[in-house]
Amino acid sequence: AVTAHRAPGRSQPICTIRVTLTSRARASASVVSSQLPSAMSRWQWLSMTGTGSGFAGIVLLLALAGFGVDTLPAFIGPLALLGLGAGMTGPAAISRIIACEPGIEATATSLAGALQMAVSGVTGYALGHYATQSVLHLALALTGLIGVALAAAVVAVRGT
Repeated sequence: AVTAHRAPGRSQPICTIRVTLTSRARASASVVSSQLPSAMSRWQWLSMTGTGSGFAGIVLLLALAGFGVDTLPAFIGPLALLGLGAGMTGPAAISRIIACEPGIEATATSLAGALQMAVSGVTGYALGHYATQSVLHLALALTGLIGVALAAAVVAVRGT
């Protein structure tokens, strides 16, 4: 079956979905689908796992700061976990934003990107200008941000 999705006022489909399963594919899909998450739960898994990875990086950074370790090599592991988490949640969030309202995908992703840059800019300025430069202060600031991200991920996953 072919389903064409048209944006209001457009004569060309914005996307076409074609599904043709053979009996063998249908049988294997039913076996696999009972073992793999659905498309929506994959998004949920990425959101929670990515945010959890970021949270683990922050906890590790806090532990290192608590023990007085403030060398550059000590930053690599925790910040790599934070970067891994951002790499998992960023694309998942953008794909979720795109799927929200057909027809305004570009506007939605542009606004999400602008909001992300604005929050990053304000946070970076505030940390650079007002916070004492130390591993502990960086870890505490990142803990607040990752806490907000974790709360948002939990709310988003429960809302779907």
